[in-house]
Amino acid sequence: MKIKTLILTSFGKFKDRVIEVDDGFNLVYGENEAGKSTVQHFIEGMLFGFYKPYRKKRTYSEDFERFKPWGSDTYCGAMVMEQDDGREIRIERDFLKKQDGVKIYDNVTGEDITALYPYDNVTRQNLPLGDLKVNSVVYNNTVNIKQMASASDADLAKEVNDRLIELGTAQKEEVSLNRVMGYLENKKKSIGNYGQSKSNYGMAVRELKDLERALDEGERVYNVIQKNQKRIQQYKKKIEAAQSKCRNQSEKTQAKTREELKNMREKVRQIKSEGEALSSRLAELEKYGDFDTRTYGRLKILQSNLEGAEERIKTLSREIETLEGKCRDITGRCNRIKRSLKGLSRNEVQMDYQKYQYALENPSVIEREQEHIEVQVSTLNRVSNGMLILLMVLGAILVLVTAINPGNFLAGAVLVFVNFLGWFLGLGGAALMIYKMKSPGGLEPETAEDGQEEYDEVPLTAVEAILQKYGKNTREEYEAFVDKAEEIFNRLDKLTMDENVFLTQVENKKKELEEVTHNQISFEMELSEELEKAGVENIEAYNEGCQYKNELEKVRAELAANKRLYDELGGGNMIKVDLDAGEDDNPVIMVAPDGEKIRAREALLAFNQEVSRLQGENSMLISSVSNPVETREKIETLKNQISEYEEDLRACDMALEIFGRLSKETHYDSAPVLNDKIGDVLYSITRKYKEVKIDDKLQVKVVSPENGDLLDIEKLSGGTIDQIYFALRFGVGNMLEFDKSLPFVLDDPFVQYDLARKTEAVRFLWNISKGQQVLLFTCSGDEKRILDHNEFCYSGIIL
Repeated sequence: MKIKTLILTSFGKFKDRVIEVDDGFNLVYGENEAGKSTVQHFIEGMLFGFYKPYRKKRTYSEDFERFKPWGSDTYCGAMVMEQDDGREIRIERDFLKKQDGVKIYDNVTGEDITALYPYDNVTRQNLPLGDLKVNSVVYNNTVNIKQMASASDADLAKEVNDRLIELGTAQKEEVSLNRVMGYLENKKKSIGNYGQSKSNYGMAVRELKDLERALDEGERVYNVIQKNQKRIQQYKKKIEAAQSKCRNQSEKTQAKTREELKNMREKVRQIKSEGEALSSRLAELEKYGDFDTRTYGRLKILQSNLEGAEERIKTLSREIETLEGKCRDITGRCNRIKRSLKGLSRNEVQMDYQKYQYALENPSVIEREQEHIEVQVSTLNRVSNGMLILLMVLGAILVLVTAINPGNFLAGAVLVFVNFLGWFLGLGGAALMIYKMKSPGGLEPETAEDGQEEYDEVPLTAVEAILQKYGKNTREEYEAFVDKAEEIFNRLDKLTMDENVFLTQVENKKKELEEVTHNQISFEMELSEELEKAGVENIEAYNEGCQYKNELEKVRAELAANKRLYDELGGGNMIKVDLDAGEDDNPVIMVAPDGEKIRAREALLAFNQEVSRLQGENSMLISSVSNPVETREKIETLKNQISEYEEDLRACDMALEIFGRLSKETHYDSAPVLNDKIGDVLYSITRKYKEVKIDDKLQVKVVSPENGDLLDIEKLSGGTIDQIYFALRFGVGNMLEFDKSLPFVLDDPFVQYDLARKTEAVRFLWNISKGQQVLLFTCSGDEKRILDHNEFCYSGIIL
């Protein structure tokens, strides 16, 4: 597949710009801010749009806003491409939200062939590269290399494993291990785990524990209620027996003793007084009516979460301070190294060393230049001598003319001026001649110095000049300095990379700190709202209020029992009863162990008081706990739900283990081929490293050609690392069997390369351009000079 024409109707800084692209090698040149990256992103946008990959719904990437035209209501473009079968298609895309879409036409007939291409349900658009099974992740990590983005995205490893598994199976349909494992991971995340209190699993476990505690408490309370109920039934039987005996006795006699009626009236008054005291206490406790133990438990959880967040904030702050200290230390070391280099750059040292080597290999050039300078100096001396003699002769002539003044043709003022000019020229020329004769070599020192300056400007710099520039007396000292400088530059690169790692860690810690701080504020607000709603200042005060709430329920029960007893005993009427009644209707119903006779009315009063007390206690107990039967049903439901969660988690873990093993096995089978492909590319551009080892995460290690050791790429120079990632991208694309179908698009990929590396890289790209279209964007003239020097054919495009 080849790009033929780019039509930037309204995109970024471009308006109605048409760019024609040829087959083979296309060198696109533009100064900084000329729009090279814009054109590269335009190609990407025409193929995929600006959407984030792996989303369940359409989500726009940051590039959507980045390349939106300024001051324009349109955001669109078109691109003409030639497919591998020779068919030319025209892709038209509108990028604006709510009207974004893509249309694909046959560029010869104008027929709309959009429906022939695969459809994406997320973006709700057809995919121009759908038949190649290439998404934006694979594209941006293989054939499309953006500026300062040589390293590959982590998602590329998953895509590569998917494609390798698909290529290794006999099935025709797509096998997306990446999506399957992503679905399993998302399912595990939605379930959560035992320790995550806010996850489904964690909340179910926590609720189960709460219900089990509530069940234990409910069963204990209901056992007490059952015992109280049995005692109530016993007292009711005693009450019926006493009432029956009283009725029988009342039929025999109506006489009552005055003293016992008086005592009864006093007891009723006492009950009334107790009721009034209970009512007063109830009024004092009514403000605690909304307090409950469940809210108190929730407040305790909020307090615990708040304390945990505060502790985590302290830990993160210490970690951030430590990391920032490391960054400051590295920055200081880098600055000291830079000061020790006195403004020298790696490129300057390397270029001077190349000139130094060239000067050593071509000494004859220096000798010829020196002879040339000596000839120029001799010529200047002869010319200067002639000029001085001419000045003296001219001055003598003018003086002679003024002395003779034939015919008095010169007026007085003119005569004086000409005479003065003659003496000035004559004496000045003579003085300069004497000074030149007394100076060693005449005018040669200045002339020689000027010649040396001119010589310094020629491409070949003398060895002595380079040694003088770096303050070295011998070649051995200079060469040792170059080796030491290379070591220092490598150490500086390593420190810079370490600093970037620490800065990334600081950024991640700060994001976590921001999230934890947000949670802390949320916990504080929720806790404050609950306490403010309850009208208390802290959790301890709320707990005290819950104690008063229990007392309130107890007082309500006692007051209800007091009122029932007061009403059952006749209340105010009993106080007014006639005290002349006899005692025969209040017979003795039992005799205490000490011989005291217990009469019916006193027993009834005591029995009713106890029944009321027990009934009030039961009412309070029932309101304080949930029904054990209902609690058992909820516990059973939660246990079944937790079992389902645990079974799903085990199934997900088992499937992930199987798929992970499958991914590793597939990579292990394909690794030798991938290693060879990437090694071949790497050797063609480095001429040094040939053997590489790549794991299933696409982490690269190179084999040292000197001793066979495995080297982490972090230990190599920045330019070598870029070369390795360059080879990785090309090798992966070749491995996935679509690299020949797509153009190779690169935006200033060689900024860290020295001239030798850049030459090999351009040579490599030119070789692959014989079978694959290449678009190389650059703001440097190095690539053009390399192409011209090697007489490579290419097409030039200027933005």
